Amino acid sequence: MKSTILYTLSQYKALQKLLSAEQFAMEKKRLLETKRFDKKYFLDMYDLNETEFNSAQQDILDEWSKTNADSKERGTKIHSDLEHQY
Repeated sequence: MKSTILYTLSQYKALQKLLSAEQFAMEKKRLLETKRFDKKYFLDMYDLNETEFNSAQQDILDEWSKTNADSKERGTKIHSDLEHQY
């Protein structure tokens, strides 16, 4: 379930990155109401290149993955430091 949510959120953020603020504002309302992401609809509606969309989505997933790894590393260091204090 977690990976499905992350995948859908990354599609949402990729769309936000590729559309103008005005276009995204219109679609955001629709997305929040339907809770469904129809990639084909957005590609066709806004004449988006699928490769460009996939690349934007992958960039977001990579960024989140790096942030996650950095957070885990930081948390592990803090935990280790606290354990070795006493």
